[in-house]
Amino acid sequence: MPVIDTCPIVKDPFPHQLERWRRYRDVPAWGHLWEQGTGKSAEIIMQAIWLFMHGEIDGILLLAPNGVHRNFVTDQMPEHWPKELGSPTVCWYRSKSAESKWHQSEIEACIQAKGFAVLAMSYDALCTDAGKAWAKKFLQGRKIMIVADESSRIKTPTAIRTRLAFKAAEFAKYRRILNGTPVPNGPFDIYAQIKFLDPQFWVRHGINSFTGFKAQFGEWGKGFCYGPNGTKREYPELLCYRNLDLLNKMLAEITDRVLKEDVLPDLPPKLYKTLRYDLTAAQRRVYDSLKDESLAFLDSGEVVTTPIVLTKLLRLQQVCCGYVAIDDPLGEPIVSIGADNPRLDILMEVCEDLGHKAIIWTRFRRDVDLILERMKKADLKAVRYDGAVDDDDRKVAVESFQRGDIQFFVSNPAAGGEGLTLLGDQREGMAEALACKTCIYYSNSFNLQHRLQSEDRAHRIGQRWPVQYIDIVASGTMDEQVSNNLRDKFDVAQQVTGDRLRAWLS
Repeated sequence: MPVIDTCPIVKDPFPHQLERWRRYRDVPAWGHLWEQGTGKSAEIIMQAIWLFMHGEIDGILLLAPNGVHRNFVTDQMPEHWPKELGSPTVCWYRSKSAESKWHQSEIEACIQAKGFAVLAMSYDALCTDAGKAWAKKFLQGRKIMIVADESSRIKTPTAIRTRLAFKAAEFAKYRRILNGTPVPNGPFDIYAQIKFLDPQFWVRHGINSFTGFKAQFGEWGKGFCYGPNGTKREYPELLCYRNLDLLNKMLAEITDRVLKEDVLPDLPPKLYKTLRYDLTAAQRRVYDSLKDESLAFLDSGEVVTTPIVLTKLLRLQQVCCGYVAIDDPLGEPIVSIGADNPRLDILMEVCEDLGHKAIIWTRFRRDVDLILERMKKADLKAVRYDGAVDDDDRKVAVESFQRGDIQFFVSNPAAGGEGLTLLGDQREGMAEALACKTCIYYSNSFNLQHRLQSEDRAHRIGQRWPVQYIDIVASGTMDEQVSNNLRDKFDVAQQVTGDRLRAWLS
């Protein structure tokens, strides 16, 4: 294929694309820490086109969270790959069909294909024997750019998926990471992601291990805890982070950061609103008892205990949602606290007043069950997207919401918060009611990445309307402390990436 100095482009939201692509031809490892909704997938496809046209690569191995890998093949590639180059051979790895002859033939055809080929695989699939074998064969059989999408999934250096991603990257000619929230839990999250790009990057900066990295960017003291027999134990306790400006300077050598306001100045704003309610008397009694004594007796006679701090936080949030898991040697059945659920009532009031499509985010699967049950009684059309739904049904859920068949998309951010576009129908001349303009947080988790990622499912390229974010909060409860927890985490992430604090955390 002749070397040319132009590239067929379907969509080019950034005026300096061509200059960047020329530079990336000589950059084997690079990280795009772009804010959600700024076109990371389109950018990586355009880079692949440029490298393919110059004979540098002939394929992409995409590693991504489950579900996101499929969207890259079924949605992003058809949208951004130019027709002038013909149709690439694409395949998304199906773990459940890994042993089927038809799927093995499909993957083999992708490996042997002439022209450009894409194999998309989830991080979990890479951890299976079959997934590892197919990934290795694909990498060894072609000139590959390996892409780790939502790369914070490989933030733990000792995790199996991280070590396997490192190994896979050794066979790739080019390496890329994509992540809008690269340090959701603090600066230590970035170490393994950069090592995936360049195993020697930290060594060149005098940091020879993850332990050394933590010593460089954290201040440590001595903490103490007590074992079951009363033995006092000492452990290293993180006191604070430090040298974050230095870390930011290091990252600038191998990553770039793009914010929505940098490239999408006309994107409508985010609007934030909090709806507060009071717990019922029964809920308040259980909540206060668990909070103060880690023990509560329900009116029905069941006992709830929370001997561990994390369990306590979980149970307190459940109480705010109107139920709680009780102590039971045969399991942990869920018990409603009284007949009333004011949290669900206030959600339904909001939904019944909306004249357009909306996304409802919630932490617990039990919430999804309750919400869908009430939606059905109110004759409101809703679809679920969480761990209870398989890949095929998830695809149908997204398509029905985008088409306008369904008004409400009910999901858990852990399942639907990444890789989806949930704008609704934004075409000129279409009814405003078909656009998604509201996101309701029925409950939040402590995971900053889940919050930021989920917010941008409806606030991204193509959105024509302001998007309102509604948080439902029980007054005087853990709900309010969740925001404080996220604020602390984001303050650290903000220093590393150079962003400004989000308005909803101020």
